[in-house]
Amino acid sequence: MRFSHELMLSPALLELEQAKHHQAEILRQCAALFDNRKLSVAIARTFKLSEAATAQHFLEQNHPAGKLVLRV
Repeated sequence: MRFSHELMLSPALLELEQAKHHQAEILRQCAALFDNRKLSVAIARTFKLSEAATAQHFLEQNHPAGKLVLRV
């Protein structure tokens, strides 16, 4: 099974120009929806960057419904 981040990286890593342009259009549409408050991102938990290993462990053990955020 492929994870979404792998699907997003594949066009760049494999130099698939048409797929990169398609993804850019998807991201533009998402940005517009986000700006108009029609799209939101659920955040499960926030960690300091120094806690990245803890965040990875949390992700693997808890399978949260939202995204994890690393503060820089």
